[in-house]
Amino acid sequence: MKKFDFVRHPTLGRGRVMKHEDWSTSIWWLGSQMAKILYADEDIAIITNPAEQQDLLKQILVEQGGQAVQKGFGMHLGGDPELFITTGAGDLLPAFRYLPNKAEPLMNNPHYANTKVFWDGYQAEFTFDSDTCLSYVTDKIRGGLVSALDAARAFDPSAKLTYQSVFDVDLESLANENPEHIELGCSPSKNAYRLPPVVADGRDLPFRTSGAHLHFGLAGRIEKLAHNSRGLVRWLDATLGIISVSLFQGMEDRRRRFLYGRAGEFRLPKHGLEYRVLSSAMLAHPALVNLCYDIARCVVETIPVYGSHSSMFWTPPNVKRVQKIINELDVEDAQRVLKENSKGLSFILDRLYSNRTKGLTALIMDGAQATLDLSSMENNWLIDDEKDWEGHAGSEGSCVRMAFSADTTRIE
Repeated sequence: MKKFDFVRHPTLGRGRVMKHEDWSTSIWWLGSQMAKILYADEDIAIITNPAEQQDLLKQILVEQGGQAVQKGFGMHLGGDPELFITTGAGDLLPAFRYLPNKAEPLMNNPHYANTKVFWDGYQAEFTFDSDTCLSYVTDKIRGGLVSALDAARAFDPSAKLTYQSVFDVDLESLANENPEHIELGCSPSKNAYRLPPVVADGRDLPFRTSGAHLHFGLAGRIEKLAHNSRGLVRWLDATLGIISVSLFQGMEDRRRRFLYGRAGEFRLPKHGLEYRVLSSAMLAHPALVNLCYDIARCVVETIPVYGSHSSMFWTPPNVKRVQKIINELDVEDAQRVLKENSKGLSFILDRLYSNRTKGLTALIMDGAQATLDLSSMENNWLIDDEKDWEGHAGSEGSCVRMAFSADTTRIE
């Protein structure tokens, strides 16, 4: 028997093979409300009929309250976030004024020496070593933010972080800048809907954008991923992509998706998958980083396992509707999809955070702006008072579990 096989036993009935985090094996027998360990039994038969498999999975999902959704723990997570930094008055500070280039990055973060910070045109960008622990990933993202802001404040003491993902740039100033500073640095991405990349001349583009790119280490599955990557990215769009439109309502600018972050945008680096749809709005608060990564790795781990059966816990809209919701930031339709999949959303949130589902659902549906205080990224990331940030995202508000309790729907 293999992981997730559907099985039948003459006495125990029907069930599903499960592997646990301690590598033990058991079978969840439908109706028993428990998983019994059976390493070998000649009376156990594998169910191969697709219709019966689908029916059994649906019943198990209901009975387990969503436990069949995989959490994705153990997967390496990384990123190369981009963001803008402004003056105290809110004017854009071009990153090439205060950061080195990518070939000679800033590496002065005292906690995470491998966090590399550099300019990518007008945006600040940083990379960090991947980790299987999302709390450490959050620490590393904070480290990148601290390093970028320290460099900016050395240039302008009033500098501050912003999650704003689109800034206007004066065409006259573009005409006088060094070519390497105004070129659009990102190489073309792949698209899950096979749309061609949009190519623009940096001198003629009167705005710049920033994104939060999520990386997933999928060692041992790269060859298989190459053949199924578009399907997996479409699932990410249908879940996290649509969730993000509601979650970041009022925080984003649809002009970003003229060039970058369109529905279906991804790359296949050597380590696995890079999902490029989310904007820098995710960086507004560490709990938002935590939530987006958690949902993403849950989807990346679950969809390849369940394949066509995944529609049992989430019914994706047709691809045209998904693209329209994401590319046009259609909050109303995004929320209609989430209501249509309210049970699936609860399955995912229950699996990830158990008794925080009510508060997190309100966060997603009402939007982060209505639920969290996003007036200062420095306050949210505890940047100006270093002693308040506890490693492993252990500070108040530094991750979903530290920010939301079973009875809390708003962070005071």
